[in-house]
Amino acid sequence: MLSLRNRNIPASDNSQQENGPKKAGDGVAPVKRNALFDKANRPALAVNTKESLLLDGSKPITGTNVFTNKTDLLKVPENEAKFRKPLTRANARDNGSDEHKPTGLVSRSSSFANSEKLSLKTQNGAGIDLDRLVRPTLTSLRRQNGSSTIRESIAVKKQPVEVKEDGGEESMVSADSTPILEKASYSTAMIPDIDAEDTNNPLQAADYVQDIYKYLFWLETRQPIREDFLKSYAITARMRSILTDWLVQVHLRFHLLSETLHMTVLLLDRFLQTAQVPKDQLQLVGVTCMFIASKYEEMYAPEISDFVYITDNTYTKREILRMEMKIFSTLKYNIGRPHSIHFLRRFSKAFGADAETHTLAKYLSEAALIEYSLCHLLPSEIAAAALWLAVYLRDQGSWDAKMVHYSRYSNEGLKETLRRLAKSVSKAHKGTSKLQAVRNKYSTTKFLGMANLSSAQLDKLDSIANS
Repeated sequence: MLSLRNRNIPASDNSQQENGPKKAGDGVAPVKRNALFDKANRPALAVNTKESLLLDGSKPITGTNVFTNKTDLLKVPENEAKFRKPLTRANARDNGSDEHKPTGLVSRSSSFANSEKLSLKTQNGAGIDLDRLVRPTLTSLRRQNGSSTIRESIAVKKQPVEVKEDGGEESMVSADSTPILEKASYSTAMIPDIDAEDTNNPLQAADYVQDIYKYLFWLETRQPIREDFLKSYAITARMRSILTDWLVQVHLRFHLLSETLHMTVLLLDRFLQTAQVPKDQLQLVGVTCMFIASKYEEMYAPEISDFVYITDNTYTKREILRMEMKIFSTLKYNIGRPHSIHFLRRFSKAFGADAETHTLAKYLSEAALIEYSLCHLLPSEIAAAALWLAVYLRDQGSWDAKMVHYSRYSNEGLKETLRRLAKSVSKAHKGTSKLQAVRNKYSTTKFLGMANLSSAQLDKLDSIANS
C-alpha cells in the first residue's frame, strides 16, 4: 500500500479565485514560504523590446526608420496619412485588419498609419506575414466555395498512420477517424453551424476552429494508453487511484488550471506504462508530472520547493529534477496531447449547455481520471460520455444528430463508457470508495455544488451502471 504522508491536505477556500494567493488566517496550514503564490515575489513578464523580423528576414517599419531609406519611394508621407480611407468590414481583408487574425497573436506596428503592416509574432520574437501565408488561401476558398465549405475544400487526405508508443503495441488508425464514429444516416447540410454567430468575434477564431478540432481528433490517437497497462507491474491499479486522488488535492491546494490536472494524469499514465517504477518512487513520479504540467500550462507555476514541501520533504529538489529528466527522455519530449476538457468545451457549445450542466460534466470528466478502467479511452470519448451523462441527469435533452456530428460519438458507441463512468461515480456517492477528492471539490459553492446529486439523480446513475 502506498503511503502518502500528506494525504490530509485541507480543502481550498471557496471564496477565493482559482489562481489567487492564500491569505494568513484563512484556516489553512501555512507553507514554509511566506506565500505560495505571492504576486510581489513573482517575476514580472519579460517584455521583448527588440524588433521582430518578417518571414523574408526584413524588419517591420517602425516610427524611427520609416523614412531612413532614401530609395524607398513607395511610402506615404505623414501629411497624406490622414487622407487614407478608414478600415471597414468591406475592406478589412485587403487592408490587413486585426479583425480576422488568430486570437492573441497579432501585434500592430507602432507606425501603422504609415506602414499598414501586420506581423504574426511567435514565442521567440520572430514575425510572420499573415497576409503572405494564410489570407490568399482562405480568401480564394471562401470566394469559390463559401465559408461553410472551407473545411471540406482543404480536408487532409485520409491515410493510415502508424502509432507506436515505447513499450506499447503498434496499431493502425485513420488520420481522420474515431473508433466509435458511425456512418451518419442524415445529411450534414441539416446540421446547424454552431460557429456562424462567432464570425464577427476574432477571439473565437471561427475561420479556423473546424480545422483545429479536426487536428485535435487526430492528435489524440498519437499517444495512446494501453488498456490494463499496469498488468504484471509492481504498481497496482489501487496505488494509481490513491496517487491520483492525492494529486487532485494538491491541484486544488495550488489553485491550478483544469488543463494542468488532466495533463498531470496523462503524463503519469504514459510514464507508468513504459517504465518500471518502484513503489517508494511512485509519489515522486506524481509530483514531478504535476511539476512538468504546471510549467507547460500555468502562467505562474509553483516553484520546485513547493512540491518538496507538499511531500513533507520526502524527496529533495535534486530527486525531482532527476525524475523530470527521466520522464522527458522516456516520453521523448512528446507531451502535447489534447485533454477531455478541450473537447468538453466544444461539445458543450454544440449542445448549448448552461453553466450547471457544463460544470457537472467537468465533475464527471475529472472523476474519470481516478477510474483505472477508463484511463485508456480517448479524451474525446470521455468528454462525450461526461456531457451525455450530465444532460441525462439534469433532463436537458437528448443526444441528437447535431451532437453525433460534432462529437463523432453515437448513443450506442458510448454505452459501455457510460456504464463504467456511472459505476465509478455511484461508488463515490454511496461511500463504498474512500477516494473522495473530486467529489469534495465539486461539492463546494465555488463549483456550484454540482456533486451534491439528488436521490433521483443517483437512481439514474444506478440504472446506467447496472445496464
